[in-house]
Amino acid sequence: APRLVARIEPGARHEYPIFDDLAAQGATHYAGYPLPGMDGQISVVTRSPQGFTDTQLGFIELSLAALSLLLDDAVKALIIDTVLDCYVGHSPAQQIKQGQIRPGAMMAMHGAIWFSDIRGYSTHTQANNPAEFIGKLNAYYECVVPIIYEHQGEVLKFIGDAVLAIFADDNPDDEGEACRRALAAAQASNEARLDRNSEFDHGIGLHVGEFQFCNIGSLRRLDFTVIGNEVNVAARIEAKCSALQQRLLMSEAFVQQAGLPARLVDKVQLKGLDGDFALYAPVERRRSA
Repeated sequence: APRLVARIEPGARHEYPIFDDLAAQGATHYAGYPLPGMDGQISVVTRSPQGFTDTQLGFIELSLAALSLLLDDAVKALIIDTVLDCYVGHSPAQQIKQGQIRPGAMMAMHGAIWFSDIRGYSTHTQANNPAEFIGKLNAYYECVVPIIYEHQGEVLKFIGDAVLAIFADDNPDDEGEACRRALAAAQASNEARLDRNSEFDHGIGLHVGEFQFCNIGSLRRLDFTVIGNEVNVAARIEAKCSALQQRLLMSEAFVQQAGLPARLVDKVQLKGLDGDFALYAPVERRRSA
């Protein structure tokens, strides 16, 4: 039996506000049914002046079982897609759904690489009880993660207190657009942390180049991640932020690709890498009063 069948009258005040909204769109009749075998319901509405006929309502009721089966598959697929995107990221989720679940499955990518790390992480863990610390940590990530996605980046991993993200590009000969998006995201996240009075400070290292997006592990436990020398460079650049008292440092390659004003901070050696690396900071933008 239907859970609710109701006439919708134009200009009338209905028991449920949604009916007022439907009336404004020309609806005349509403029917809501529980779906057999599912924790949900379906609502149907008509604009026909005479509303639903008894025959039409009967046909809808007879169709509920078949419709419930169809919707059950669709809802489960939506849940799987949402969970995969949330827990492993969009790119890994696409690879998993395409069956790329063998150890060693890999594809080459290129673009900007973001590596950020919270400063004084251990001190924060000791100064707060676990519930308070997790709340503050999630508040920090809310300052950073949405902004990365707003600039068409993707967070691939939380490594303890660190964030690894990529800003992929389709043109390996011109990474300028990807680098500018990554830099804009880094600057916006720093401003968001100040605006929201985040208790966590951080350093961000930005680099650019080719990297491998691959499936690593064993058949018992697999993980998609980015590997390659350029990822190591981004992590090593971030590690210099504290010593050089900078919240954001960029490689020379990144600055050249971005084509935006930057100032040389220092030329340093990066742990485990040969040669000196020139590290740059952006020319600070003036914050509006």
